Amino acid sequence: MSFDLSTVKWGWVVIGAIVATVVGLVLALIVQFGYGVILGFQLRGSPPQEMLIEAFTSLPFLILGVITTLIGALVGVRMAARRSEGSAQLAGLIGGIVTAVLVLALRSYQWGLDIWRVVDVAAAVLGGWLAGLLAARRARTSY
Repeated sequence: MSFDLSTVKWGWVVIGAIVATVVGLVLALIVQFGYGVILGFQLRGSPPQEMLIEAFTSLPFLILGVITTLIGALVGVRMAARRSEGSAQLAGLIGGIVTAVLVLALRSYQWGLDIWRVVDVAAAVLGGWLAGLLAARRARTSY
């Protein structure tokens, strides 16, 4: 991995980080909405707010939030890393770091700071690095 920052397409890195954050949040919202609808059908009406808040702060939903952050980083940052042909790994890593900052800003504002924000940040950086690695591998093997 070369550390030539001039070959990184910074505009695409920022756009990819924004797309990664939006994809992660939309995936989490889709899952939460689906759970609320299913719970509403089971209870034959609107579930109590306390029940929904308790469910969304439980361990399975926190783990699911980390997984959606990882998927969002893979999708968004890979889009940015593919544009930087010479330094796809570096663009992916930087995109992962920018995504981690955005995720930390959005999710810590909503739920506060705890150990799960650290895991979210690590998942965003890991997803960005992995997306850059996949984009660099694709660029190496393409003709």
